[in-house]
Amino acid sequence: MCYNLNMSSRPGWVHVGVLSSWLLATLIPTARGTLLGTNLFPANNPWNQNISRAPVATNSTAIMTNIIAKYGNGRFHPDFGQDYRLASNPLYGIPYNVIHGNSTAKIQVVIDAYSDESDLQNAPIPANAVIEGDTQNGPTVGVDNRGDSHLLVWDEDNNVAYEFGRASRPSENSDGKWHADQESVWDMKTNSFRPLGWTSVDAAGLPILPGLARPDEALPTSQGGQGVILHALRFTLPNAVILNEYLYPGSHIANPGNTNRAIQPPMGARFRLKASVDISTLNPQSKVVAQALKDYGLIVADNGSAFYLTGASYSVGATNQFALTWNDNDIQDTVHGLKSLLFTNFEVVDLSRTVTNVSPAQAAAGASMTISGRNYSGAAGRLSVWFGTHQVPATLNDDAHLSAIAPSGSGTVDVLVLSGLTNAKSSANYTSPIWGYGLSVTSSVARFTYQSLDPFHTWLASYGLPSDGSADYLDSDGDGLNNWQEYLAGTNPTNASSVFKITAEQALPGGQYVLRWLSVSNRLYDVMRGTNLAAGTGAFLPVPGATNLAGTPPQNTCTDSVSPASTRVFYRLTAHQ
Repeated sequence: MCYNLNMSSRPGWVHVGVLSSWLLATLIPTARGTLLGTNLFPANNPWNQNISRAPVATNSTAIMTNIIAKYGNGRFHPDFGQDYRLASNPLYGIPYNVIHGNSTAKIQVVIDAYSDESDLQNAPIPANAVIEGDTQNGPTVGVDNRGDSHLLVWDEDNNVAYEFGRASRPSENSDGKWHADQESVWDMKTNSFRPLGWTSVDAAGLPILPGLARPDEALPTSQGGQGVILHALRFTLPNAVILNEYLYPGSHIANPGNTNRAIQPPMGARFRLKASVDISTLNPQSKVVAQALKDYGLIVADNGSAFYLTGASYSVGATNQFALTWNDNDIQDTVHGLKSLLFTNFEVVDLSRTVTNVSPAQAAAGASMTISGRNYSGAAGRLSVWFGTHQVPATLNDDAHLSAIAPSGSGTVDVLVLSGLTNAKSSANYTSPIWGYGLSVTSSVARFTYQSLDPFHTWLASYGLPSDGSADYLDSDGDGLNNWQEYLAGTNPTNASSVFKITAEQALPGGQYVLRWLSVSNRLYDVMRGTNLAAGTGAFLPVPGATNLAGTPPQNTCTDSVSPASTRVFYRLTAHQ
């Protein structure tokens, strides 16, 4: 059978080119947290996951009851405050330093306590670096006088954060060098994590910088801020109520003896301000923070006091100079500030994946699928879909929708969404052996039935293209032929160099004419000749000896030895099986 690609319906024969003695013609997915306009981590990082629609964890009430039983129904505590720029006042919060890494020399920091769990890299520390525990107008001398002495340095040029715990200045050390107990380096252009089991300057193995409540984000636009926080925030709970396990994105434990999963959350667990809590009467800065607590929630990052939210006392500009600070009368107010929130206003959320619909529910292998459900974002690109025993990549559309291509298979199979890596076996990993939020559960709404395919769609599926009709007339490789035409011609629809077309022509003395075209081994070719295009395809007659020519890849050649030299002639090339 021959095929004509000039026709819009699936046709009888292929016309790839018309050639005359003077012409050759051929057929032709969310907002995220930012610092000075730069995104901190990709949009699909867990810090940037909106969890407002996530279900409440089944043990949320038990966890909250255990906390309140030990510490009472206390007030939520913003562990940061206004920077009055007074030398006698310590900074209330964790400061951060902004540098330009392309013009700042990197220096060695000696790691004293956790060198085996540190990123031993030279860091671009500014000469006037501010450390947690310093006074508002200058250093506090002596590492033991500064508490945790966190040192955070963000390289704005390269979007890399250098974080140190218990840092001390060269003037405080006999060798004249910077020292710290631990160093973690975070490339925030990528989804970077600590090796499982490693600490960071946080006990949960998390970065500090992207989890800070900062004035440049939280202040309303009328006060010079962004008026919105688009990421999760860091907070602490007492050691006694934290499980000695970690949950993604946490990767480290620090609570020996705590083994009760029913009432203890792991490091890395996500909490949220309940949607039912009325924040409409909160002060402007507190309201912005509270909305983030509803939308993005809190991540258990370290041992400390109950429901202490970490923030920076002030924000700096691109030159590392003071820019914005908080208003204590706003955030520390117990009536309309953040301290008006109580422990009972919070809940633990469940970020495990759920499938609520598979569309289409019946199709052939190669079909483009939409999987609906919840909690799909925040997986840092580590998303996949299982169709029975076959695992395929997934494309994140939004928190409730994924796209995938149905793999080969038969019958009716369960469709499961996996978030995370399956090779992360660890007794301390809450979702072991998966490092992530795990595998969705089977259900009657998460099933897919395979349908048999006709030869054309079987062929499409063999190249990984959708077999549901959506790709039939697409030019997948951009070579000028759509997929149906490529099927008829026997060429590869995903390779632009595999195309049915006339590639060369040459007129020889005595009226002979040579045609050359790209060919494949499983097709036969006919060369047709005509003198009047207006007369239509019926005016084209086979060139003697040039029908049923077997393909001789990569190229066939045909010489028309009886072409009238004085007449304009057109050639049509057809392919068939």
